[in-house]
Amino acid sequence: IQPRALARFAELIADPVHFTIARWAAELGDSLGLYAPTRFVNDRLHRIGVDPESESARVLLYLAGPYTSRGGWFETSAGRDHAGAAVDAVFERYGAPTTQILFEALVGGGIAPDVVAAYLDNEAGLRRMGDVWIRWTGTLADKIAAVLQVLGSPAVPEAIVDALVGEASLRAIQDALYADDRFVRTSRT
Repeated sequence: IQPRALARFAELIADPVHFTIARWAAELGDSLGLYAPTRFVNDRLHRIGVDPESESARVLLYLAGPYTSRGGWFETSAGRDHAGAAVDAVFERYGAPTTQILFEALVGGGIAPDVVAAYLDNEAGLRRMGDVWIRWTGTLADKIAAVLQVLGSPAVPEAIVDALVGEASLRAIQDALYADDRFVRTSRT
C-alpha cells in the first residue's frame, strides 16, 4: 500500500493547486541543507508559520528532504555521513585546518552556512584552538598529539595541561607522554 500512497502523494504535490506547498518545501530544504539541529529546523518552520509538532511540519520535512530526526538533528539520507566525509577530507589534506577551510568544505558538502558553527561545536568531534581545529576523539595520547601539532614545537607537560583545559591531570598527561612511542623528550623537562 505504501508505494501507491507515495505515488498518489507525489501526484497531489505535482498538481498546480499545491504549488505553494511544493515551493515552501523546496525553500525549506535549501535553507536546512543535508543536516541541521532540531532547534534550527524548528526556527525555520516557525518562520513560515508552521508548528514544528504538527502534521504539516512532518509533510513539509518529508517533501523537503525527506528529513528524519536523529539525536537532536534532522538529516536527509546520509546527511550526517556527508558532513563527516567533508571533515575527514579536510583533515586528510590539512593537519589542523582553519575555521574558514572547514566552513567552505562543509557548505560545499551540503551543510547550510547557518548550521556550520553548531556542527563544528557539537557533532564533528573537533576542538578549536585559536582559529584552527583539531580532532578531539580517541585516547588522551591522540589528543596530546593533536595539541602538539597545533603548538608546532615541543612543549612541557604543564603547557599541554593548559591546552587541554581540564581534560586530564598533569600526572595523566605525563603518563601518556611516557607510554606512547609518538612522543620523545627533547630535554630533561
